[in-house]
Amino acid sequence: MPKRSGKSLEDRLAKKDPEFLKFLQKENSKLLNFDFDDDDDDDEEEEEEEVVSGNEEKDEEDLDEENISFEDSDEDMSVEDDGVDKTEQSERKPEIAKGELISKSMVENWVQLLQNDSVDGLKEMVEAFKAALIQTGNAQEVQSKYLIKGSTVFNAVVNACVVELPPMILRILNLPESKDPNRVNLPSTKNKVWKKIKHIIEEYLKSLLQFLSSVASNDLRETIAKHLHQLVVFYCCFPKLSKRAAEKMISLWSTADETVRIIALGCIIRIVLHVPPKLVEDSLKKMYSEYCKNCKFTSVQNLPLITYMRNSLVEIMSLKPDLAYKCAFVSLKALARKLRGLSYGHREKKDKVKDSRKTGKKRKKEKQENIPAVYNWPYLHSLSLWMSVVCQLKSHSRVQQLIHPAVELVIGTLRVNSSAQYYPLRFSCLRMLIQLTEATDAMTFVPVLPFLTEVLDFSGLQKFGKQNSMKYCNFDTSLRMSKAEVHEKAFLDGLIDQVFELTLHYCSCFCHTVAFPEMVLSTVLHIKKFMKICRIPTYKDRMKLLLQKIEEHSNLMRRKRDEASFDLRDINAVECWERGLKQEKTPLTTFFEAWRKKQLEKKALLYADKEKIEKQPEVKLKETTRKEGVALCGQRKD
Repeated sequence: MPKRSGKSLEDRLAKKDPEFLKFLQKENSKLLNFDFDDDDDDDEEEEEEEVVSGNEEKDEEDLDEENISFEDSDEDMSVEDDGVDKTEQSERKPEIAKGELISKSMVENWVQLLQNDSVDGLKEMVEAFKAALIQTGNAQEVQSKYLIKGSTVFNAVVNACVVELPPMILRILNLPESKDPNRVNLPSTKNKVWKKIKHIIEEYLKSLLQFLSSVASNDLRETIAKHLHQLVVFYCCFPKLSKRAAEKMISLWSTADETVRIIALGCIIRIVLHVPPKLVEDSLKKMYSEYCKNCKFTSVQNLPLITYMRNSLVEIMSLKPDLAYKCAFVSLKALARKLRGLSYGHREKKDKVKDSRKTGKKRKKEKQENIPAVYNWPYLHSLSLWMSVVCQLKSHSRVQQLIHPAVELVIGTLRVNSSAQYYPLRFSCLRMLIQLTEATDAMTFVPVLPFLTEVLDFSGLQKFGKQNSMKYCNFDTSLRMSKAEVHEKAFLDGLIDQVFELTLHYCSCFCHTVAFPEMVLSTVLHIKKFMKICRIPTYKDRMKLLLQKIEEHSNLMRRKRDEASFDLRDINAVECWERGLKQEKTPLTTFFEAWRKKQLEKKALLYADKEKIEKQPEVKLKETTRKEGVALCGQRKD
């Protein structure tokens, strides 16, 4: 069929309505350049007649609407196309992994290349390890030219990397051996082999960290952690990777299983010895933060973990004494600020209103509300940590300056509340002071005995205790006792045991000093006074044994002083005499060591029976004792 162009329309519009033609040419000239079919001619002519018969305003409005309809239809089409693309993209999200499928024979060939110190074998094995990482499903921005299917090939690749890669890398780099196992000579930038494999090692170390994060099995995590421990020094060659490795190891050190925690500690020690001081400081802060998080609650179950973390931190800080001093100073200052806010804030309020009973009650209530800011497990364990650091680094000149503020902080903490409910916390603080005395060979004198003999003035020790819910009072995992527990037999027995043990321990630290008889004089008098008042035979017998041992050693020291020929004003002669006496075992030290050994065995048995300890506070026991009375335990009713 012949077609006619749109020029006839243009000619007709030029004759009939030239202004409208100009409008079309200016706004949308495409309407004048399309082809017509014969079937559409009649329709088109009718439309043109309608357009011509109408006025100009209507024609313009109709064409404007027609224009809009075209544009809208184009937009609709584009939206539909975009919608199709999006659905297609959403369907394509689970993309099928592409790459060459790894077989077991290929892994064996790569292992052979590694054993022959081939760099090509190292490249292929790293690519295979990245494929194994992709299979775990937690790979981030990791691509590999290989593909793994099946657990057999996966295990073969991981096993080959763990067994063959570390010795192969050390062989080809030919690094000199180090006497310290934690200090390894890093490859120099001039090493040609290192320049060649540096990028490959970096890719492998990145993948290894991701693989360790994606592993769920404890056995596999332990294996990978041991493997990373062999290569951890190479992380120190890459600043960003060393930071990531330190963060990951600290996370495992604070959250993983026992074996993985120990491996992570070894990795942290190696990193600390090879990285710049700034990263070491950040790592110490992070470890201290994780330590405080794990100390929020203390029980028989997590007490060994807290002790392990504290000892680990002390060991790492001993490697960098200057940074340890900086961290200890900042932390002790923060702890002191909390304690000062509690004490001095109370004093200021006390000075303002002295005579008002109502305000006095308010002050007491406010102080009781503020006590938890200091009397909590993170605060106490932080004190214990920094006291251990001070004891470990006592010979360092800068750390020695922290001894006095640390002692004042501990004494200030135990003085905040001297009631019997907080005796467990008091004993914990006194253990820290005794630890410092023992670590400094009694060169640091801290008056501990007055705080111990003050416990004997507690009125509850003059009465027979009640036996209710508590069978054993563990002062290591207690901060505060309730008002009812303070009068229970288990708590009172524990008080006497703690006073006996800590007094013996403190006296054994000073048993070689020339001033021992004068130092214990007030303690002897206080114990004698307690024995006259006490009506409980077991408590009197325990204090009698303590008094006997102290007096025996006092008499021994007096006799030795009388036999000495030196002048007491000669300090050097006195120190020489004390050193000679310290090498000899005195009856007091012998008795304390034997008694302490028995107590540790007893405590180990109690800790081993965790289920029994957990079931101590039972409501049923409490109800039966209330009904049947204290006479069930064979004790007097006061």
